[in-house]
Amino acid sequence: MNILWIAQRDLHHDLNISTWLEMTKALLKRNHRVTLVTLKTSKAKYIHQISNLSLKEISAINRYPLVAITFHLQVLIFCLFWQLRIRPDIIITHPMTAYFLVPARLAAKFFRLHTKFILDIRTLPVRSKTISEKIKNIVNYSSIRFANCCFHGIAVITPALKRIISEQFHVSSDKIGVWMSGVNIDVFQPQHQNFRSIHPTSSRFRVMYHGVLAENRGLIETIQAMQSVKELFPQIELFILGKGLAYRQLIELAGQLKLTENVHFHNSVDYNLIPDYIAQADVGIIPLPDLLCWQVSSPLKLFEYLAMEKPVIVSPIEAHTSVLHDCAAAFFLKSTLPEDISEGIIKAYEMRDQLDRLGSKGREFVMEKFTWDHQAYQLEKFAASL
Repeated sequence: MNILWIAQRDLHHDLNISTWLEMTKALLKRNHRVTLVTLKTSKAKYIHQISNLSLKEISAINRYPLVAITFHLQVLIFCLFWQLRIRPDIIITHPMTAYFLVPARLAAKFFRLHTKFILDIRTLPVRSKTISEKIKNIVNYSSIRFANCCFHGIAVITPALKRIISEQFHVSSDKIGVWMSGVNIDVFQPQHQNFRSIHPTSSRFRVMYHGVLAENRGLIETIQAMQSVKELFPQIELFILGKGLAYRQLIELAGQLKLTENVHFHNSVDYNLIPDYIAQADVGIIPLPDLLCWQVSSPLKLFEYLAMEKPVIVSPIEAHTSVLHDCAAAFFLKSTLPEDISEGIIKAYEMRDQLDRLGSKGREFVMEKFTWDHQAYQLEKFAASL
């Protein structure tokens, strides 16, 4: 297949761009042609070359709302040109971009091109406190109705999100495909000989979280949980890697609770360095609370921990239970209350002599069906069915 993928993501600044890069590489390995269209808000050139990938970066003004306006106006023009020149079999697009593909959709009909248009939804809107977020919510939800009428299919991140879209928006289940998050088992490889020693070998027991830092991800409760953990087992530490709006708030909270010796922070690092940090941990933790946006999510970090043979402490939400119900490497919390998170961390610590065995089971688990190649196959199969 010849695929044109429009991702409203900045290769230089967005933390979650790895999903699109890894899927692109997996599709290329499966002998598909891929043109990836991304957002660019700086003069820097993307230096990590991907063999056989046609990368097109669209420069936009780095100021809200001009960044969205300038990006999408160019997409509207360029996509029509690419539609006629590249003649893709499939065009995959982000919800915010869907409406700007109307000229390309009309051109496909006029010139009798057999291009299939797919709306790709990776997440539900998380917050709606500001005007810009409310606008995004409206656009995201309306794009589903638009795609149901004008596109060939909708791809989503989990079966739970497929069920919700099918029921709430009256979309035929045959028109909705699922490809979840995955992991590159060559990058996230515990036996890799080139791991750098980032921290001196420590006898402390390390619980790790990496990713976006926000109020609604259970991180406040996890830091609060470390109070009682510290009282019983002062050798346990929480290591938080990432950045986000709650970064300062979380640091201040750790200071207020006198946990600076047990809770450590590190700013975000390049994607290829993340395995080095996970290698220094004993277990990973994903304390996402019981919110709709997390219930239908598929956290990348979950598969990255497991691929690195690290057991995971997870909240009991559908996103975790539906995937990990038969995974030996999962420690399920009772809830995301601080006392239950504390209990989950202590349980993992008390089973520390079994973590290596459980971790190896976790890697076997992800290698079965959560590699990027498996997810590329799911997308390929769905596109072929339309």
